[in-house]
Amino acid sequence: MKTMSIRLIAIVLVIVLSITWPALAEGEGANEAMDKAVSAFEKSGGELGVLVVAHGSDEDLWCQQVRQVVANVSLPYPVELGFLEFVPNESIDDAVERLESQGIRDIIAIPLFVSSYSSHIQEIEYVLRLRETLPSGEDLARVNTTANITMTRALDDHSLVAYILADWVSQMSSDPSNETVVILSHGTDEEGDIRSQVCCQSWLAEEVKDYLRYWASPPIKVRDVRYAFIHGNKTLYPDLTVESAMRNASQAGFSSESGNGSVIVLPLMIAGGSITDSQIPKTLEGYSCRYDRTTLASHPNLARWIENRVRCEIGEGMEGILIVDHGSSDPKRAEAVRELAGQVNQMFSSMPIAVAFAENAAEEETIPGGIGKLLDQGARRIIAVTLFTGNTIDHEEAREEIYSALQSINQTKILMTAPLHEGTRAEVTGPIDDHLLIADLILDRAREVSSDESNETLILALWGSSTYFEESEIQARSLIEKIKAGSEFKDVRFGFMEYQGSPNIREVVEKAQGEAAIVVTVNSMGTRYVDDLIAERLEGLNYTYNGKGFYGYSENLDPHPNIARWIEYKVAEEVRA
Repeated sequence: MKTMSIRLIAIVLVIVLSITWPALAEGEGANEAMDKAVSAFEKSGGELGVLVVAHGSDEDLWCQQVRQVVANVSLPYPVELGFLEFVPNESIDDAVERLESQGIRDIIAIPLFVSSYSSHIQEIEYVLRLRETLPSGEDLARVNTTANITMTRALDDHSLVAYILADWVSQMSSDPSNETVVILSHGTDEEGDIRSQVCCQSWLAEEVKDYLRYWASPPIKVRDVRYAFIHGNKTLYPDLTVESAMRNASQAGFSSESGNGSVIVLPLMIAGGSITDSQIPKTLEGYSCRYDRTTLASHPNLARWIENRVRCEIGEGMEGILIVDHGSSDPKRAEAVRELAGQVNQMFSSMPIAVAFAENAAEEETIPGGIGKLLDQGARRIIAVTLFTGNTIDHEEAREEIYSALQSINQTKILMTAPLHEGTRAEVTGPIDDHLLIADLILDRAREVSSDESNETLILALWGSSTYFEESEIQARSLIEKIKAGSEFKDVRFGFMEYQGSPNIREVVEKAQGEAAIVVTVNSMGTRYVDDLIAERLEGLNYTYNGKGFYGYSENLDPHPNIARWIEYKVAEEVRA
């Protein structure tokens, strides 16, 4: 029997950080905004409690397994278990009363069910007063409470469930290339619900297959992972009955060298009882297979799943910020970006931050390296802010590399740490645009060399773009309008240093001859290359030049604080969206 070395990351965090951000450009920092963005539970002024709802059974052993799962949950809130039926004195209403007796005013209800798509879930919603009608003619008592109750999804296709199933396969597999895995769940004959269950089971089966392929050391490459329903809809899905699935799976392979059957059957059940011990074995009679009646309740991931659901509901998600710069052979540029990241870290102390360079980067500061670092720190959503000054081919290549890296980088990290239905996502924002913060930054750099603003013409020296020229010109015009509105310069103009298009920087400065002209480079860092380029382009003309850039000079790093604030704004904008 083979075993699999599965490196489970202990904490599975969620993605969505639901924060309403004020307009940071108006001066309010991220920490202050976050302090104001209290959760819905905190707004009510009450304490938070967790209600785990299970179906219940007249078999005490089944109930005891569920009780043990709930006992293993580790959360800083009271956790109570309530059964939908069959268990006197441990009903949903009893559990709610126990929470209320502890002063709880806000309750997160976690349905400990395999699927969110069943009449049982609707019954729970009715009992908790989250819906007004029952899906059937049953007579169920509703809770008598004034507490605020929200309910999460059931297990569905959660990655922690896939991990459990993959873990079981790793212990049962002996000849993977000749083995087919069949996952058996209860199912339903209700048309709408069974369609949704099929969708979830399909995703779950694929996820298990991926986990076996990428988590195992060495990989466990089974022939296939399939699923079937014990009580499904035979009309809609005749191939998803246990009999059809077993027949097809048996035909897909052949007996392994060990003489064991080539089919591994896994029960997707909350706890063990008559279904796992009697009904399923009876259904499997006549088929050559290996069946282990172990259920979800026996695995520590089930308690971790409850914890994850609660954290998801209260918004304890984790975004990671990736600051992407072009990079340079000059090590001072990387130093400036790291200093900038330090400023951003003070604004987002609760979020992991990494820097990455499109060129001339050490491995840990490449784009894949930066994403890997954020994943290692628990980030489940990557917000990449690019520091290119305008849309360029380089910016687009960096954007593509970010998305590509997220798909291909160390799949073990991604698959193991993020629920499939939530996903590990990346949003790319930037490049540096015409935001008011950027306009103010450029204005500050101009004033560093200005002597009489009202009698001077300010000229922005932009890179330009041969591919996105029209967009570059629109953005430049927007930028100068913002600078004009916030300054007393006689005029504000722009010209491009490189690439095709008009106006070029020499044309603009030539027209300003006879005026006091100040030229400011719209560039990340002041470098000898930029200084020499401007000197070459403007040879023989009169002007005052500030080539300091956003980060300062190599010999005098001086990242302007507005760049950090612009990153703060961009991140907040993505979170709010």
